[in-house]
Amino acid sequence: MGAVILDTNVVSIAHLPEPPAWIISWFRRLGPEAVATSWVTVYEIEYGIRMCERSNPETASFVLNWFEKFLNKRMHFLEMNLQASRILGEMAACSHLRQLFETQPRINKWGQELKNETIKLGADAMIAAMSIAYGLPIASMNVKDFVLIDRHFPLPGLYNPQLDEWVLGPPIGWGMNNNANDDHTVGQTDELVATSVKA
Repeated sequence: MGAVILDTNVVSIAHLPEPPAWIISWFRRLGPEAVATSWVTVYEIEYGIRMCERSNPETASFVLNWFEKFLNKRMHFLEMNLQASRILGEMAACSHLRQLFETQPRINKWGQELKNETIKLGADAMIAAMSIAYGLPIASMNVKDFVLIDRHFPLPGLYNPQLDEWVLGPPIGWGMNNNANDDHTVGQTDELVATSVKA
């Protein structure tokens, strides 16, 4: 499977009413069948939508509508399989990666510790574990944590679509231009971004 795993931040920027030109261009080059997403990204976006409903139900409704359509596209959905689960367990036990799993306390300007309502499940580590288990590179605009993980658990590639650069080289023989000249594929890929979703 010559696919790339989308980090949550890549999916999130695609739902904007006017997504940036670079992501439209990248999705066109990639093709929908080269897109993989994981349960982690589905969870994070669903959680974000439900939290948004509390303060901005109109925006939440728009994003939910887009997200439903996104999930119905022809893409690979990655499960947290046995191998990935074991790799994640190793990562969680690695002292160099503890900050990926532990929620740090919030401190106000008077030095008082505040309740931190952020849920931290080690999402980047989960995506990285699936990347290793499935042998697929990751696409992300926030590469810092993945670069840290790679020092201890080598990743099969890390790509920043916004900068159009490989931060960590892709697997040998992997390419994202196989479908670039297929007009049918381009049309389907356009539907992955929000320009095709009108409220």
